[in-house]
Parts: sequence; C-alpha cells; structure tokens
Amino acid sequence: QFSLSDPYPNPFNSRTKIHFFLKKINDVSIRFYSLKGEELDNLDFQSLERGEHFVEWNAGNNPSGIYLLKLETMHQTEIKKLTFLR
Repeated sequence: QFSLSDPYPNPFNSRTKIHFFLKKINDVSIRFYSLKGEELDNLDFQSLERGEHFVEWNAGNNPSGIYLLKLETMHQTEIKKLTFLR
C-alpha cells in the first residue's frame, strides 16, 4: 500500500519532514504520540493520490524527547521513532 522513509532530519529541533509513497489512492492518517501513548497531533488526508508525498511536522511546545509517528491506511500501519531536541 505505501512505503514510509525515515523522517528527516532526525533528531530535529523544531520541524521534521515525513516522506511516503502511496501505491494507489488512499485515505491516510498520520498520528504523533509521546512514549506514554498520549496523542499529540494528527493529520488526516482523504483520497490522497498515488505517488510521492511530503508532510512537515512542527513539534511546537512539546518537550525534548522521543516521539512516535504512526502512518496508517486501511490495510497497513507503520511506526517510526522521532527524536526532538530543543
């Protein structure tokens, strides 16, 4: 369904870019979590076209630490680790 590259830069100090490739049109959900499982942010896209996509995430006022990025479609889920350094 999709391939998800490692976020770049990582570690990052304010913003990081998420790069993924969809093999067909799909609804996409991107969620950001603390290691405690608290959802910090979410991005939802409906009927996203096949092909390459880039999304930028701003960690905002969150403290430095390790975060999880979860990208999900109807048939696939992938998780990547992010390191935020203020």
